[in-house]
Amino acid sequence: MAFERNLARLGRRHAQLADRVAKVDAGAVAIERGPSGVTTLVERGLRLASAYDPASEGRRLAETALADRPDLLIAVGLGLGHQVEAFRAARPAPILVYEPSLARWRALLAVRDDLAWLDAPEVDCAADLDDLGARFQERYAAGLVVRTCVQPVVARLDPVRVREALDRVAHTKRALDSLAATRVTMMRTWSEIAVDNVPYLLATPGLARLAGAFTGVPAVVVAAGPSLDRQLPALAREAERVLVVAIGQTYRALLRAGIRPDLVHAIESKNVSHQIAPSDPDDLALVVHPAAHPSLFEVPARARFVASPQPYQMACWIARALGDEVFLPGGATVAQSAVHLAVALGASEIALVGQDLAFTGGRVYASGSAYDMVSIERTEGGRFAFTNLAEKKALLGIEAPAHERRTDDLVFVEGWDGEPVATSRSYAVFLEAYRGIAAHLRTRGVALVNCTEGGARIPGLEHRRFESWLGEHAREAVHGRARIDRAFAAHAPADPAALASPIAAARDALDRLERASRRGLRSAARARGARGGQRAAARRIDVLRALAKATDAVAEELALLPWLDDLTQAALHELAVATRRVEERAGAEAAFDESTALLRAAAAAVEGGRALLQRLERRLATPVES
Repeated sequence: MAFERNLARLGRRHAQLADRVAKVDAGAVAIERGPSGVTTLVERGLRLASAYDPASEGRRLAETALADRPDLLIAVGLGLGHQVEAFRAARPAPILVYEPSLARWRALLAVRDDLAWLDAPEVDCAADLDDLGARFQERYAAGLVVRTCVQPVVARLDPVRVREALDRVAHTKRALDSLAATRVTMMRTWSEIAVDNVPYLLATPGLARLAGAFTGVPAVVVAAGPSLDRQLPALAREAERVLVVAIGQTYRALLRAGIRPDLVHAIESKNVSHQIAPSDPDDLALVVHPAAHPSLFEVPARARFVASPQPYQMACWIARALGDEVFLPGGATVAQSAVHLAVALGASEIALVGQDLAFTGGRVYASGSAYDMVSIERTEGGRFAFTNLAEKKALLGIEAPAHERRTDDLVFVEGWDGEPVATSRSYAVFLEAYRGIAAHLRTRGVALVNCTEGGARIPGLEHRRFESWLGEHAREAVHGRARIDRAFAAHAPADPAALASPIAAARDALDRLERASRRGLRSAARARGARGGQRAAARRIDVLRALAKATDAVAEELALLPWLDDLTQAALHELAVATRRVEERAGAEAAFDESTALLRAAAAAVEGGRALLQRLERRLATPVES
C-alpha cells in the first residue's frame, strides 16, 4: 500500500514524525476524486489541492519562491506536495517542509504513491515548531537567500499555526544573523582585549575554582528589566536561602533593597565600572569576562573570578595554559551568560527575575538600576525612540548629542499574561536565543524558570510566580559568601612562564601552517592552468591531489590553533555561506574553490596570529596586578 511505503520513506530520516503520523486518525481529511479522475484531499469543505490538475497548481505555487533563486525554501503547508516536487525539479536547494496537521500528513502518505522526496537528504520534514526551528538552524547560515512557500488552503485552515511558523523562522533567522554579525565584527577585538588583559588573568582565579561550589543550591539570576521592582521584596526575604547571581546593571537596585548578591556578573568590553562603584569592597564578589574592560579587574572587590566563554578561542587557550578547563557556553546577553554561570556553579533549579525583554509599562530598566533614566517614547508608524539615551552613553564614555533621537520598529510578542507586549527587534532576538538555551539545559537536567511576572513570555521556559518558586526551593541557608571566599582564597597567582611553552608551540604551528597554505595555493594555481588534452587532464589530477594533501595539512595545523578562528571570522563566514549557496555548492569546481578559499584564509591568518602572540608576550612582561 502507498501509505506503508511512504511511511517507511519518511521514517528513514524523520523517525519521530513517522511514528506520530502512524498513530494519528486521518478521519478529518477526506479523499475526493475529481471529474477527470484526479484524486485530491478535502478538509472542512476545502480542497487541499486542485481536483483537475494539482501538479500544475503546485508548479505555479513554487514559481514565486523560485523567482529569487533561494538557497533554502520553507514550504509551509503541504496539500498534495506537488509544490515540493516542482521546486526540487527546478532548483537543487534544501527544502524545509512544515505541515502542522498530522492528519494531513497521514492522508497525503495514503493518497499518493510517488513521494520520493520524503527521504531525500536535501528535504527536512516537520510537524511542530520546535522541530522546524531546529532544522532551520542546521540548514541556515547568515547571508543565504531564504524564501517561504505557503500553501493557500492550509493558511485558511490553520492561520494561527501558519503565522507561528513564519514568525519562528523569521525570529530564528534574525537571531542567527545577529550572532553571525557579532562574531564577524567583534571576535578579533575581543581576542585582542583578552590578550591585553593577560596580567589580570594571571592574577585572577578562573571559573574552575568556583565550579560546582553550589551543587544542589537553587539560584536566582537577576536581570534589570522593569518588572524587577515587584520581585525585590520577596528576594530580600529569601536571599540567604538561594544563590543570587546579579548582572552589573542591577547591583545598585539590589543594594537599595537590602540585598547583597552572592556574585555580580559583568562581561562588557566597555567601561561599566559605574554600575558597581562606589560600593563597599567587602560586599562585592565579581565574575568577569576575560575580554571585559580592564576597569572591571581594578574595581575594589572582595573576590573576583574569570569565566571564559567557549566561543572565545583565544581566551580559552590562555585559560587552559593557566590550568582552567571550565568554560561557559556563549550567551547573547549578560543575563544569559549569568544563567550559564549558575549552571557551572552547580545549580539545577534557576529562576529568572527582571528578564522582561520588553518595554513593560513603557519602561526599559528597573528602578534604581544603572540605566533607569532611559525610557521609550512611541512615535508615528509603529516605531519608538529611547529617551535620555545620551545620559546612558555618557556613562559608557560614548559621545552623543544631548538630544539624540533615533527611531526603530516596535515589535509585538506574547507577554507574560498572554497579551501582546511591545519590544524591540534586538530583544526579540534575545528571546529566541532562550529557546536554544532551554533545550541545552534540559539535556543537563537543569530547570530554568521565568519568574519575572512581566514583560515577554520567554519561549521554551516554564513560567511561574516568584513567591511560589521560592516557597518550593528556598529551604535552608546557602552560606554563599563562605563558599565563594573559600574558592577565592585557594587561588595563587599564575606564573607568566606557564604561557611560554604554548606560545612556542603556537609559533611552530603558524610556521607549518604558512608552509602548507603556500604549497596549497601553488597547487591551486597550477591546477587552474592545467587545461586541454589528455596529458593536461592527467597533470590536473596530479596537482589536484597535491592540493588536497596541502588542504589536509592546513586543516591539521588549524586544529592546533583554534584561536585563529577569532581572527578570521569574516573569511570563515564567507566560506560557510559559499559552501551552502546553490550556485556554488555542487561539482568539482565548487570543491576546488572551497579548498582555495580555505587556503587563502589560512595564509592571511598567519600574520595576524604572529602579531597576536607578540602582543601577548609584551603584556606578559607587564607587572602582574595583585
